Amino acid sequence: MNADWRTIGFEDGANGKAAGRIGAHRKACASHDVVPDRDAYLAGHEAGNSVFCTFDRGQQDGQYGNRTNGLCGNNTDYPEGYQQGLATYCTYEVGYQAGLNDEEYLRVCPIEIEDDFLMGYDLGFQTFLISDAISELASQVEHIINEQAANDQLIEELQRDAVFNRDLKATERIEMLAEIKSLNDANKDLEAERTAIEIELRGLQNDLARLNGNE
Repeated sequence: MNADWRTIGFEDGANGKAAGRIGAHRKACASHDVVPDRDAYLAGHEAGNSVFCTFDRGQQDGQYGNRTNGLCGNNTDYPEGYQQGLATYCTYEVGYQAGLNDEEYLRVCPIEIEDDFLMGYDLGFQTFLISDAISELASQVEHIINEQAANDQLIEELQRDAVFNRDLKATERIEMLAEIKSLNDANKDLEAERTAIEIELRGLQNDLARLNGNE
C-alpha cells in the first residue's frame, strides 16, 4: 500500500522485465484495493531499462547466440554490443561446436554471415548424430559380450557339475546337458547378432572419418 511505484518500475526494467509486468502488479494488488501508479512505474521502468540495455549485455547475448529480448531499442548501446557479439558467434567454428553439442540454433545470424555458421553447424550436427549412433552400438556390443561371458561361466559350472557330481540322477544330468546346449545355442545367436552390429559399427566409424576428412 505504501509502494514506491517508480522504484518498482526501475527494478523491473533493470532486471529485463517488460513494462507490461505492471499488469501482474495490478492483479496482485487488486485484493488490497491498491492501484499501481502507472506513470511513476513507467518512468522508473524506462530508467531501469537503460541500466539493463548496455553494450556489454548486448555483446554477451550475441556471443551466446541468444535472441534479443525486444526491450532494448536503438536509442541504447545494446544493439551495437549485440551485433559485435553476433560477429563472434556466427562463425564456422562456433557453428560446428553448437551442432556437435546438439544445441538449438535460434536463427540469429545476419544473412550475410549465416552461411559459414550453418556449414559448421550442419557438419557438427551430423558428427553428433553419427557419434551418438556409434556409442549406442558400442554399448550393445558390450552388453552382448557380457551376456556371452555370463553364459560361458554358467556352461562351465554345469559341465563341471555334470561330470563330477556323482549324486546326480540320470534325469538331472540330461536336463543339465540340455541346458548347456541351450546356452551354447544362445551364445551362437548372440555372436551372430554381435557380428552384424560390429559390421554396422565399422560402417559408421568409416562414415565419421570421411565426414571429418580423416580418410
